[in-house]
Amino acid sequence: MSTGARRGCGHEPLDLLQLNTRVWVRQLAVARLGEVPDAVLDAIAADGFDLVWLMGVWAPSVRAAEVARSHPDLQAEYRRALDDLTPEDVVASPYAIARYEVSPLLGGAGDLAALRARLRARGVGLILDFVPNHTACDHPAVSASPEHFMLAQADAPASETFVGAPGGPRIFCGRDPYFPPWTDTAQRDHRRHSSRRALVDELARVAEQCDGVRCDMAMLLLNDVVERTWQRAGVVAPPAHDLAQGEFWPMAIDAVRARRPDFLFLAEAYWGTGPRLRQLGFDYTYDKESYDALLAGDGAALTHHLAGAGGAPAVRFIENHDEPRAASHFPADLHRVAALVALTLPGVRLMHQGQREGARRKLPVQLGRAPVEPVDGALATFYRELRALVADPVLRAGRWQLLSPQPAWHGNGSHAGFVTCAWDRTGSGAGGAGHRLLVANLAAHRAQCRISLAALPGLAGRRVAVREIFAAGDSPSGDAATADGRPVYLRDGDELAGAGLFVELPARTAQVCAVEPTS
Repeated sequence: MSTGARRGCGHEPLDLLQLNTRVWVRQLAVARLGEVPDAVLDAIAADGFDLVWLMGVWAPSVRAAEVARSHPDLQAEYRRALDDLTPEDVVASPYAIARYEVSPLLGGAGDLAALRARLRARGVGLILDFVPNHTACDHPAVSASPEHFMLAQADAPASETFVGAPGGPRIFCGRDPYFPPWTDTAQRDHRRHSSRRALVDELARVAEQCDGVRCDMAMLLLNDVVERTWQRAGVVAPPAHDLAQGEFWPMAIDAVRARRPDFLFLAEAYWGTGPRLRQLGFDYTYDKESYDALLAGDGAALTHHLAGAGGAPAVRFIENHDEPRAASHFPADLHRVAALVALTLPGVRLMHQGQREGARRKLPVQLGRAPVEPVDGALATFYRELRALVADPVLRAGRWQLLSPQPAWHGNGSHAGFVTCAWDRTGSGAGGAGHRLLVANLAAHRAQCRISLAALPGLAGRRVAVREIFAAGDSPSGDAATADGRPVYLRDGDELAGAGLFVELPARTAQVCAVEPTS
């Protein structure tokens, strides 16, 4: 598989499936990655996924497992996820990495390499985690090269530090500026050139084992974030001869791309740092802003955000391991509309393990077993049909455009609840040419709008059929219907390009329509 040909803005979207590897293997009732059945991989490919993100393949940290089992605040989270929790269910966090070696409990490096080859044979790439901000407290470098970590002076708070080795210096636990320290981790010192160089070497070894990396909390390595987080009392300053110059990410990304030009870099990024990280070399960055607007049912906020960043190469989602389960967090009708919007936007469209089946319990990353939950049959059917929709060649290869919903009549402000966009594919490639239109009412009330389709060529002066091909929620009646009962709206092309298509939708419903000139 080559991902480079589809990297960045203007290329086909990529569909990414996130799997909690330790849980996934257990659910499959196999002992190691090499025993994953071919039928499972066949189903992933048949579902149209371009990439699989295996979270938690690296060797577990003994120290992090001890912290996970003794941390009092985590116990309640564990029991909310597992009613029948046992001590054996609690494992090390996959984001406290002791070393970038595949866990022997999963079969080791050989099993991962074989699984990667089997995925590649099916046209599916492999994404793995890279955690650059911190390591496990028992990472070998903590003892061998403590100067690569954020060293603490004698007056630093004991609750935020630990001693890495007998007789060694105190080291700060990993953190971001807005939360308490992660006490199972050691904070790297990104101010030091030597620390950066060691981190690039680790990244290069990871890159040999996969087709791309999801970089955990990538924005924490930005120079201004490092300064804001660590310009504080109790922190040992690095020596002048070891001060790093410039930003870390261009050096790291360029080092990998020198050998792997098609290697993908995905950034977990918050606080509006996505554009900066893309400028520094990342292919895709998290789009938390879209998630927040979808969860709020705020069509105006989402339209405003997409107007500035809609075509940006972003990772879109309504669920991942850090967020609550969509089936429990979104109202049921909004869940479907949000999934339809998020999984048809440009960029990387992320689907989380259990999302399609309607799993409702958020699993802490320190657990190695998931609860057995009933499958939501109606939701599973919806997602199965949605997966078929996003395989439409017009949606995959067409030119995406954000449209601007306008008031249906003077004084009607309900158009603010809509998000509307279109795809236009010309030529004679696989699947042929065509237009697609998405109209989604995120609001909790019925709404009306007009949508100009002037950007879609070939409509003026012709009779046009706007034919529903997918719906989230109840479909309004049309002028006619297809054989399966879906509505068809017959309109004048000049009106569509001028005053625009009139749309009225019930609360939290959406349609995807094919727009087809008929004469």
